[in-house]
Amino acid sequence: MNSGIKIVKPIMGVAFWDENVEIEPEEVSVRFEEGVPVALNGKEYADPVELFLEANRIGGRHGLGMSDQIENRIIEAKSRGIYEAPGMALFHIAYERLVTGIHNEDTIEQYRINGLRLGRLLYQGRWFDSQALMLRETAQRWVAKAVTGEVTLELRRGNDYSILNTESPNLTYQPERLSMEKSKVRRSHRSTASDSSRCETSTSPTPAPNWVSTRKAVCWHWAKARYCRSWAISNKFRRIASLQFKGLPEKAIP
Repeated sequence: MNSGIKIVKPIMGVAFWDENVEIEPEEVSVRFEEGVPVALNGKEYADPVELFLEANRIGGRHGLGMSDQIENRIIEAKSRGIYEAPGMALFHIAYERLVTGIHNEDTIEQYRINGLRLGRLLYQGRWFDSQALMLRETAQRWVAKAVTGEVTLELRRGNDYSILNTESPNLTYQPERLSMEKSKVRRSHRSTASDSSRCETSTSPTPAPNWVSTRKAVCWHWAKARYCRSWAISNKFRRIASLQFKGLPEKAIP
């Protein structure tokens, strides 16, 4: 425990922590079809083994996917290991990018929970147990089936990278529908017989948003809505009590 990752000599990659090792930034694209990696840098591989070997070579040139892990063994003892998985790390980054861009929040949450369970079963040698088969089918049918697309990354040193582009026909990310700034489109008060209102695009530059004022305004409107709702509910109960006291049926309350 008193020594770090620097004590090892990498087998699949390079010692990215050594300043004498020259590592040039490199762009790489990874394409998936229904959850399965099929191409690297636009080149398709019929043999998945060759695909993974190439991914190992690309990631290894940067020292990608090296990690220092403390594990829990089945016998309730802890162990420590330093691992290399450059190809798997490369595919994992691209796959997770597509998953988060395609699926909704609840699906992603369940996918991660099931992943932890499946990983434990695999660690215990129970890959073909019924529990593992159920989790695998769920992941393949409901998550991976929609994961089709391509992710472009820039790899630097170690696990330092940037995602440059994400493309998929199944992306649910729509930036034009989400904005925290003032809209550049305003409604006109004029109307015609065929169109009751029309849009005019403002040519004046949008001022920089005042986030403090915006947050105060949001908090005020939220508190006001909560207060109005509470007042309406309490007022209704007061009317119910008043009518019941007078012997009137509750259904008479508007």
